[in-house]
Amino acid sequence: MPVVPPQSFPMKQKRAWHIVTAGIGVVLAGVELLRLGRGDTVGWVTIACGLVLVTWFGQPAWRRAPMVWFDDRGLWARMPGFGPLSWQDIERVRFVRVYGKAFLVVDRVPSLRAAKPPSSIARAYARSAEANDLAVPLDNLEAAPDRVAAVVDLAHRHALGRA
Repeated sequence: MPVVPPQSFPMKQKRAWHIVTAGIGVVLAGVELLRLGRGDTVGWVTIACGLVLVTWFGQPAWRRAPMVWFDDRGLWARMPGFGPLSWQDIERVRFVRVYGKAFLVVDRVPSLRAAKPPSSIARAYARSAEANDLAVPLDNLEAAPDRVAAVVDLAHRHALGRA
């Protein structure tokens, strides 16, 4: 049986433009404050905040950093509280759409779920997806959400010998 090749799913580049545009606007506001001579400290702090918006939050899109990826060892997602999960630690993977938003729901095995509860951010995503354990938002990825979920599910089944 052929192996499911490792895959990654990056964020849509256009998604970052909202963040980058806001960050540039904040930087320009800081420059204007400095130009007008109204609070040097406030101007520099404003510029710094704008640069953080541009570099930190826009970076995954223009670097083409994967937001969800997997290989033969397991599944990863670029979000707090969702570290690497080996395929054996995952009980079930499924796609859900709740109130128009798409999620990849990952149910870990009960022993791991009890030993390592999800972070508050991961819990919030799970509540949004009406899931019990972990959920990853899929709407801002370049690939279609249902395709991402189907490929991850196939890789999971293949890794466990169920494909």
